[in-house]
Amino acid sequence: MHTIQTFRSGFLGSIVAAFTLLAGCAGDAGGPSDLLLIDYASGGGSAYIGDTVRATAIRLVGGSPAGDPGPITWHSSDSVIASIGADGLITARSFGVTQIVATAGGRTGSKPFSVGGTLHRTAITTDEVWTVATGPHIVEGVLPVGSPAGVVLTIEPGTTVFFHLNAGLDVGSGGSGRVVADGALAPITLAGGGVNSIQDWGGLTFHGPGQSTLRNVALKYCGGRFGTPTPCIALRDSSNSPAPTILMDSVAILQSATAGVVLEGRARFVPGSRLLSVIQMNGLVAAIPLAAAQEFPVGGLMLSNATNEIRLIPGNDTIATSTTWGNPGAPWHLQRSLIVEGPAQPVFTIDSGASLIFDFNVSITAGQGAPGGLMVGASTGPWVDITGVGNDTWGGLHFGHLALFSRVTRTTLHRCGTANAGCLTLGAGYSPGDPPAAVLDSVTILAADGFGVGANRFGAGSRALRVSGSIGFPMIVASDAVATIPSGSYTGNAADAIIISGGTVPDSATWIDHGVPYLAQDFAVEGPRNPMLTLAPGVVIRFNLNTQMRVGALDPGGLRVLGLPGQPVTLTSQQPASPGYWRGVLLGALADSNSMIDYALVDDAGASQNGPPEAAVSVDHDIGPVVQHSILQHSGHCGISRGTGGAWTTDFTAAALGNSFLQNGGPDQCDP
Repeated sequence: MHTIQTFRSGFLGSIVAAFTLLAGCAGDAGGPSDLLLIDYASGGGSAYIGDTVRATAIRLVGGSPAGDPGPITWHSSDSVIASIGADGLITARSFGVTQIVATAGGRTGSKPFSVGGTLHRTAITTDEVWTVATGPHIVEGVLPVGSPAGVVLTIEPGTTVFFHLNAGLDVGSGGSGRVVADGALAPITLAGGGVNSIQDWGGLTFHGPGQSTLRNVALKYCGGRFGTPTPCIALRDSSNSPAPTILMDSVAILQSATAGVVLEGRARFVPGSRLLSVIQMNGLVAAIPLAAAQEFPVGGLMLSNATNEIRLIPGNDTIATSTTWGNPGAPWHLQRSLIVEGPAQPVFTIDSGASLIFDFNVSITAGQGAPGGLMVGASTGPWVDITGVGNDTWGGLHFGHLALFSRVTRTTLHRCGTANAGCLTLGAGYSPGDPPAAVLDSVTILAADGFGVGANRFGAGSRALRVSGSIGFPMIVASDAVATIPSGSYTGNAADAIIISGGTVPDSATWIDHGVPYLAQDFAVEGPRNPMLTLAPGVVIRFNLNTQMRVGALDPGGLRVLGLPGQPVTLTSQQPASPGYWRGVLLGALADSNSMIDYALVDDAGASQNGPPEAAVSVDHDIGPVVQHSILQHSGHCGISRGTGGAWTTDFTAAALGNSFLQNGGPDQCDP
């Protein structure tokens, strides 16, 4: 342990001068060489207010000890500064320098004694004010602050408090207690050691009811490392009484051990808390309940910490009221999955610039069993960053069919999803009456474990989506969601293709080229609203084994394949160079007469499934020259099949239509 020696400004010169004068002091008896010499135990001639020091006196003759001087009478030249009892015990009382005088056997000796600062080593059971005028204040041991009647310890602006090794304040021990350290007018410093020394101290611990305040306060070298480690600031919840609360405004925790701030159970930050900084912490920034995150004092600096994160203690994992997590400057660490839903229709907001770390398979789901929404990031400001622990994957962000309007903006998701689920799943917008689908605006998904996005529909305004490094596909979408896929980049994955899960396209839509092919199951274009599906130039659709695109088969529907010379639309198989792999395109009995297949390559179709082989393109009845400038090749049977829906005048093999038929397994055109 370092010895703490603290002198108030201006005292040092007077102390030195006083010691100089001592060399010439002599008693009245025995001559100049017969002296009384005063000595102080425990650190010499200085003490803090409230401290005690033992004085002794010996007789010197000719510079050598000369035995017992006899009964000694003690007094202080200024007993307001320090008093001394008949037994030589000095009690420091106020700032200044006094002379301690000893008289024995007609001899007198004196020695200066300085007082600077206040020592506190007993329980605080009544209100106290620690002032600048009586500082610095020294705390020895762990002091209870509380009583059944209630206690307030006030620390004035500009005050400095030093704590001995493992010392601290235990606020609320012995009864209700509060600390009000409001340094709005001048900063308050709580530090381990003293002016010329450094020690680890135990920190501030709060129990029971009452709101404490720390404003413009710096805590240095806190967090006990000997015995049970303690955080610099701890709010404990015994669950037997109301839990403590604290207002933290412009608080800095510097060069400390273990953890900065720990809240338990129902303990909370008071609304208005802000600007917590934790710098050079040899441990964790903070550990708090999930429900305390909204009022966490954001806006400070989190730098050079060994574990630079705010750990969210698992508890009630459903967010049932609207909540916002700000950007505290260190990542939020989520240890268990969250659900956002409830009768109050909560919306969970994560502010721009926030970072989050999720444990393995941990996820956030909004609107699964009841209404709930999730808003991540903003259109301006820094990006949100979400990742797993180390190289672990996390579960992703998921929007159920009851998700309220939600948006993910300027956000990067790293190593999320599982082999059977995506980083982002958008379940809303599929059924009539569903809320609108979530909007993805400037979202990057990197190294997904599985696929990047699974969507029933993307919200209007979605754009700038990037999926790269996935071990599977960038995206899986329902057939009626393809037209809502946002602009972006979907390359650099183990399989660069967009999976269409099948179903029906019930409304008119346009599918565009996103730079990767579509992989399709069976799907239909039809419905009571007579949908028209348009395939833009450059679109490539690869069909699974024995699948088919049906247009207007059971309900009205149309298809417009609008390729260009040198930029055709390609309809082919998932397995290249496999003639007769998929069944082809069917324009059914209710196909819209405005349908058109122009500048298309239809490849590897004409499969047979539980019946005779089919054609690359089958047209139920004559609706005109709907296939033009197209190549139909590697069909398992016919190139084009003309159905039995009436008399035919259109000849798809006519040179004027510009169609080509290459290496098909049957005739170029089959008739009824």
